[in-house]
Amino acid sequence: MYYKSSNKEEIILDEDYVIAYKNGSFYYIQKIDKTQVLEKLLKILIDTLRFKNPIIIKNEDIKYKKRYLKEFIRPFRSYGLKLYLLYLFTLGSIFYLYDFSNEKYELNLKTIHNTTTKLQNDTKFYSISKRVANIYSVAKEMNIDILSIVLKESILALEITTLNKQNIYAFFKKIDYKSVENINYDEDSKRYQANGKIKIYRR
Repeated sequence: MYYKSSNKEEIILDEDYVIAYKNGSFYYIQKIDKTQVLEKLLKILIDTLRFKNPIIIKNEDIKYKKRYLKEFIRPFRSYGLKLYLLYLFTLGSIFYLYDFSNEKYELNLKTIHNTTTKLQNDTKFYSISKRVANIYSVAKEMNIDILSIVLKESILALEITTLNKQNIYAFFKKIDYKSVENINYDEDSKRYQANGKIKIYRR
């Protein structure tokens, strides 16, 4: 989180996160769920090919020899097929980027601008980047995963997940929270999820 952006608009693709900088400052962060991305692209492919109930075969389940696979695939290596696959890939990418840009985590540009201007006019401005870096440090220490951080006026809204419910209260207490909301238990992942708000203090 100590990365220094040199461009007006910059997006960093990490293994687990997408981080955006605007006008050289931290702007947006979102955790990537690779499984959901794959499912979206798979759905687009199924809809485009008009399959009704296809059988999905994972790569690790395939037991054919390489020689047999090459012989089977060779007849389909045509210029037309390559163009069609390129079309599907482009369509899928556009769909995903459009859907991603309309997620509920999207920031209000006007609010960010007004808040940043107000804080910068104060000689005791508290660095947002430093605040976020501290939050990630505490989360790592307590085995907590941060799903998203959204800046709303002078409040940082957090969405976190952890295996231990007590870690949630200890985490927010340590980072000087404003409120904790919606603590839920996900049966599928066997993890607790919670939302909280943190006030951006000025020294």
